[in-house]
Amino acid sequence: MAIVPLHLSRDRLALETHFAALDSEDLRYRFCGSIKPAGVIRYLDQLTAAHSYGIFNSSLALVAVCQLAQSAGDLEVGISVLTPFRRKGFAMALLDHSARYARTQGLKTLTIHSLAGNMPMRSLARRIGMSVEILEGEAEGRLRLRADTIFGERLCTTSRALHPLRRSGRWAVIGYQIAEH
Repeated sequence: MAIVPLHLSRDRLALETHFAALDSEDLRYRFCGSIKPAGVIRYLDQLTAAHSYGIFNSSLALVAVCQLAQSAGDLEVGISVLTPFRRKGFAMALLDHSARYARTQGLKTLTIHSLAGNMPMRSLARRIGMSVEILEGEAEGRLRLRADTIFGERLCTTSRALHPLRRSGRWAVIGYQIAEH
C-alpha cells in the first residue's frame, strides 16, 4: 500500500464510499460536528483534489484519507481511517506525508483541529509532539516543522511504500528510517 494523490475526477466514488463507510461518530469526529450524507457530498464538491491523499488496500478500497488546508504558514490536516485499518500506522504515515508536503511548500506549522472528545486524534497529535490546547469542546494541535526533522527524529528518505512491521502487525512508512542516537 502506498500514499497516493487523490483526484476528484478519478477518485470521487472512492471518496464517497470511504466517507459512507464511516459511522456517525467517526463522521462527527472527522468534520467536527454532525454531518449528513448530503453534507459530505457538498464537502466533496468543494474539495481541492490537489491537496488530498489516500491509501488504497489490495481490493482498491480507499481505507485512509487525508485532506489538507493551507493558510499563511500553516497546513491543517484532516484524516479519516476505516475501522478495520486503524492502529496500523496509516494515520501516522499520512501525517508524515503531510509534514513533508508542508516543508516543500515552505510552511512552518502542521495543525489538526478536532473535537475534544476525539481521543485517538488527540493521542496521535501528542505522540508526534504537537502541543494540544482544548477550548470549549474543541482541540487544536500544532507542530512547528524544521527542515531536517519530523516528529522529533532525524530521518533519511529511501522509499514511500507502506510495509508491515514484522512483530506488531502494524504498518510503517519505509521511506523514512529513524536515525540511531
